[in-house]
Amino acid sequence: MSRADSGTLPSAIGGPGSGNLSNHKIAKPARSSSTRRAVTCWLGLWELRERGAAPRRSVLVKYIPLILGGVLLNACAQLFLKKGMLAIGHFEFSAANVMPVTASVATNAYIIFGLLCYVVSVTVWMLVLSRVDVSFAYPFLSIGYVVTAAIGYAVFHESLTAERLLGIGLICAGVLFVARSGQAAI
Repeated sequence: MSRADSGTLPSAIGGPGSGNLSNHKIAKPARSSSTRRAVTCWLGLWELRERGAAPRRSVLVKYIPLILGGVLLNACAQLFLKKGMLAIGHFEFSAANVMPVTASVATNAYIIFGLLCYVVSVTVWMLVLSRVDVSFAYPFLSIGYVVTAAIGYAVFHESLTAERLLGIGLICAGVLFVARSGQAAI
């Protein structure tokens, strides 16, 4: 091993034989296999980890159920609000309608439950955002469009045209790409 490889200073700049601080060594970063980074795949989600370390669950994978729970609560809120507004019916925006419509909305169990779902959904979403990148979590909200469209079709007999189905397919593909892009950032 040469002097440069061993980390010893040459004599011209204070190494052995120069008379100045002869036992100093140059600090070199460790080059062990455990400090190299490796990209691995676990259940379709990419994870950056130390090479040689035992595989572990991605931090992002761990929070997908929480993300989906918030998304589903948001979709449920939409559906309960729709059911409540179907019971109230169409109304005109006018000063004369403010009090009667407000009373109908405030006493409708579906609307109250829908608003409660929103409150819980926002609470869950704050938990999500405190744990993962918003750029990873936010696209999952579009799954709510898929769930809402499917339940709207099944329960409220809303139409699903070819354009809507294509859009739903594109949303699903986009969410899949985002989910697969997640890396464990610890």
